[in-house]
Amino acid sequence: MAKKIDQYYKQNLKSTKGSTNSVINANNQATDAYVSSTNKSYDDAMKKSKQDTAVQKDALRQDYQRSYDMNAISKAVAQRQLRERMAATGLSDSGLNRTQLTALETAKMNNDNAVTRQQTAAKATLESALADTLAKLRSEKAGNEAQVRYTNAQKNNEIKQNYYTNAYNNAVSQYSEENAAEKAAEAEKYKAAQEAAAKTTIAMYNAQAKKKTTSELINDASDMFSKQTVTTSKGDTSYRYSPTEAATLGRLYLVEQGTLSLGDVGYNAQTLKNMWMYGSNSVRSAVESVAHNYGSSTLISFINNEKQAAAKKKKAK
Repeated sequence: MAKKIDQYYKQNLKSTKGSTNSVINANNQATDAYVSSTNKSYDDAMKKSKQDTAVQKDALRQDYQRSYDMNAISKAVAQRQLRERMAATGLSDSGLNRTQLTALETAKMNNDNAVTRQQTAAKATLESALADTLAKLRSEKAGNEAQVRYTNAQKNNEIKQNYYTNAYNNAVSQYSEENAAEKAAEAEKYKAAQEAAAKTTIAMYNAQAKKKTTSELINDASDMFSKQTVTTSKGDTSYRYSPTEAATLGRLYLVEQGTLSLGDVGYNAQTLKNMWMYGSNSVRSAVESVAHNYGSSTLISFINNEKQAAAKKKKAK
């Protein structure tokens, strides 16, 4: 008695399972090797950024040390000149002499404090730039790996789909050759059942291959900004973005990078206009960047008009 289609189908799956898994395993190994290589490149770039910043900090320390040294030299010269004047007038042990010596000490201390503030501000600028660079590299590293693995999963899913489809099609051919007439009706019944089974398996692989959701991407980007320390334009004050600012900047960052579209994160022209009108300076800058990158003439025109109006209002005052 001839085999049923289900028997042929299972037989075909078993005979091709090894070769199919070999191809999938080879794809996974190649993907792992590529990810490892690219991740190392990002890690090396981050390491170099840290090293470069360390070198800049050391150079900064040496530069400002020269300022401290000049302050000390200026004080020493002034003290010597004061001693000579006081000695010439017989006032070496006078209150006037002591007062002027104290003034020289105070002047040096004030000069040193000014140098320290400048050095601290310059160091904060370097550290902020390094933090921005590292955050960008980490984001690119994660995004690259996610995309590569997603592409590999799609490729493996196609292989798996072909595995089931070919096994079924061959089973039908095998069955038809031996059961052309008497088994035609049964073939249709098994066809529907096996197609349903294949779709279920394919759906399972699609779910496994699915990349990060929009919500997860937004949360990751927002978390990146919430951990950043921002230095003011004067360089003497720093603060962290509020949760609202971090969430907004995270969404706009994903749009600007091309990871998501404006629609994906729920932004339209009016929303962006409101964010520019009422957002912080950081949010306004991010909105302008998105507007120019997307070539939104309406939003760009709106921002330019608002800037001109603000400038006229300021000039009128």
